Amino acid sequence: PPRPDSKDIIADIARIRAAGYSVSDGDVTPGIASLGAPVFNHRGEVQGALSLSGLRGQVLNPAGLDDTIELLRHAAGKASAALGWEVS
Repeated sequence: PPRPDSKDIIADIARIRAAGYSVSDGDVTPGIASLGAPVFNHRGEVQGALSLSGLRGQVLNPAGLDDTIELLRHAAGKASAALGWEVS
């Protein structure tokens, strides 16, 4: 597949930062999707991430997607708080 353009990558990063989570929909394995949320350290730097992956129909099911994203972001926030990160 063609390599992504740097403008596309920068736009993706901006969308992910604004939303607070990322979505991978078959990017690595067809039929598999994942959601990811950053974990920050005490300096506000990304230290790692939490992710959830599985069958696309389950991970991206519209009936529960908002709840799943909120739970993932909450768990990443708790992990960040454990590393000393504080929301300003």
